[in-house]
Amino acid sequence: MAISPIDLQTLYTQMDKVGKTQLSHQASLQQARETAEQEAKKAAEAKAKSVQKAETGESSAGKITDRGGSSGDTEADFEKKNGGNGGEEPQEDSATAGPDAPHTLHTAGVGNRIDISV
Repeated sequence: MAISPIDLQTLYTQMDKVGKTQLSHQASLQQARETAEQEAKKAAEAKAKSVQKAETGESSAGKITDRGGSSGDTEADFEKKNGGNGGEEPQEDSATAGPDAPHTLHTAGVGNRIDISV
């Protein structure tokens, strides 16, 4: 059985239709990817520009925890540990001594202990 020219013409016409269908399908997939990418980019920009809510699952966010520190220490224990000068008077800085130099006072214990008891 021989192939007639009409069979070849039909075959090439059908292949042309299949090729055009495949091309339009690939173009629509490409367009869908580009649209999704643009939407994701806009969402990322909006998220970056907006204020984010804090996570509500963080139960330890407002808690004060003891890190094994000096919560039960007395004043004397605290001073021993930190080498502070206790209730002594503040010391003047003699390195900047001069007639026009401002006087700077240093107290070793300032800022080292926070009392949060009620």
